[in-house]
Amino acid sequence: MGRAIYQTMLAKGKLAKDRQSLETCAKKYFGERGLSLKSLNETKCCQISSLNGLFLATCKGNKSWQGLVVGFPGTKEQLGTAAVGTPYMRRILYPILKCHEEARPDINDPAPCLYVLGEAFSDVWLRKFRFFHYLVPHVIVLTEALKNSSLPKSTKGNNGSPKTEKESYFQNMLEKHMGRKMGLTIKLCSGESMTLRFLGREVPTGEGTKNPERLDLLAYDCRDHSLVAFEIKGPKASQVEHENLFFQGMEHRDWLEKNKMGIKFIFDKGPKGRIISVRKRVKLVLGYFDDKILNQITKFEKILRKDKHLLIETCDLRKLDLS
Repeated sequence: MGRAIYQTMLAKGKLAKDRQSLETCAKKYFGERGLSLKSLNETKCCQISSLNGLFLATCKGNKSWQGLVVGFPGTKEQLGTAAVGTPYMRRILYPILKCHEEARPDINDPAPCLYVLGEAFSDVWLRKFRFFHYLVPHVIVLTEALKNSSLPKSTKGNNGSPKTEKESYFQNMLEKHMGRKMGLTIKLCSGESMTLRFLGREVPTGEGTKNPERLDLLAYDCRDHSLVAFEIKGPKASQVEHENLFFQGMEHRDWLEKNKMGIKFIFDKGPKGRIISVRKRVKLVLGYFDDKILNQITKFEKILRKDKHLLIETCDLRKLDLS
């Protein structure tokens, strides 16, 4: 697949059916959150011709969630860097911002959000979208992988005794206990306790070299409704994996902090939700089975001294009752 094939397909109308499908799904998805979408036309935005083939709509409803929706039709491959030229990415940035500006009178209220919809976006796309943050309060990127991570997942049953040395076993058990009405109360190494409720598992947080980066468990703190990134390493984890637990956890925590509105929109039905607070900082819990990891984590206490509002906790998974 050659460069610039995506914009060529848009221009020739070859993604028209994909665009229609995206529009139908988006209107239903936003409608479930009490928000209505109204397609934009050239009388409302003079830059629409520069965005030919994309789905453009105003989003109205709750004032904190209103704004412009931009949908990119096509498959993951068609939206990949091999098919989309960087010049096209650059060319559409200003027209999108201009459409957001010109759509505000039609909304007749604050329009703090810019929604970006698509099957998947490469890191190159995401870097371009970050420019919108300079002028738009909330840039909410909604990919299909992220939306699907909020759906219940079936776990394969075990014919025999569980393989408790596997990390997946502890993911399953943590998910099961966090999914109960009372949640899961964990004892932290700091001496404090935290009660967590389950939101999602293997949540994609970015594009990897081969597979997406994924957060082990996404939860929220029942006390203050803040988001919690729960990263774990199993009993058989290697030394390198243990050493990278902190770095992986911080990477995923930072991603959550930047994408709290999108997480609330997907996992908490946006304005209808009451279980996630986007005003609270994201917390990080690192679950381990090897005490050696504590020696690694203590080296990063300087970070906590610099940022008094950052919460990083550790949890000895061997001491949890997951029976």
